Amino acid sequence: RMEGRTDEAISQAKEAIKLDPELSSARLKYGSLLLIRGESDAGIAEYEAVLTKNPKNVDAHYLLAQALEKANDRKNAIREFNEFLQLASPQDARRNSAEQKLRDLGAVMTN
Repeated sequence: RMEGRTDEAISQAKEAIKLDPELSSARLKYGSLLLIRGESDAGIAEYEAVLTKNPKNVDAHYLLAQALEKANDRKNAIREFNEFLQLASPQDARRNSAEQKLRDLGAVMTN
């Protein structure tokens, strides 16, 4: 059962965060798992918590942008996709996807 595995992964991520609250990778994984479980507000909050500690975390910007887009928060999704594009290296494989998302969202490209 997928649901059971998600719950197990969530408790493991929570445990990792408890051991090291600064561990961005655990918080990002936890946020993604919450989104899978349909808890979009809680997942978005995890991504935002990572960005509060490290505003230049490229992964957090990308994941937050995707989550905001799914939550129909167009304005903030556009902001986060743009932020991602400004921080991501030219070789980052997610750049094309982010640029396409911005076009889909009808955004004016800032880069």
